[in-house]
Amino acid sequence: MRISALEIKNYRNLDGVKIKFHPTMNFIIGENNLGKSNLLDLLNILFNRNNFAESDFLNPDEQICITFSLGLSEIEQGFFDDLFDPTDREKINIVAVQESPDDVIKFQHQESGTLISNSIVRCVNYINYDSLRNPSSELSFSKNRGVGKFLNHIIVKYLEDGSLQDFDFVIIEKIDEFLIEVNQSLQKIKSFKDFS
Repeated sequence: MRISALEIKNYRNLDGVKIKFHPTMNFIIGENNLGKSNLLDLLNILFNRNNFAESDFLNPDEQICITFSLGLSEIEQGFFDDLFDPTDREKINIVAVQESPDDVIKFQHQESGTLISNSIVRCVNYINYDSLRNPSSELSFSKNRGVGKFLNHIIVKYLEDGSLQDFDFVIIEKIDEFLIEVNQSLQKIKSFKDFS
């Protein structure tokens, strides 16, 4: 799935902003305090969190309303059941609304008003890395939290099952065997399995 369009109402300094995304690659550039990080935070909230914080509301007496379109590949069509853009089966238009800071985000199909489960929207793969983050430390195998905990578990299990030591990995064949094992482990995760 690729986000193709976004319309923002009552979110931080991006109220009234409409964005159309290129299907291949997009660059977010501009002077300080224009809303580049706010845009990335908005996408992270939509796809990875349950609600906007009180500080996200430009006007706390109004709802935050985000309308966005997702492009669907052939294999993703049907992911949202029979909901899609009436003029294009390869697209779905979704409205995300949070009435107040005490509520949660509710998603619905724009054209029909049919509610869409938050758990389905959470299946959209979105990873947020901005210039202030340090992906190399977050993806570290040595950290025992987040993705590092999961990757570390796969490595430790592989080493134990194969009675291997870390110095065995100077042998290219051992690295290839390990990569096969990692890929087999990842295929057990539903979204990896469903979408190859």
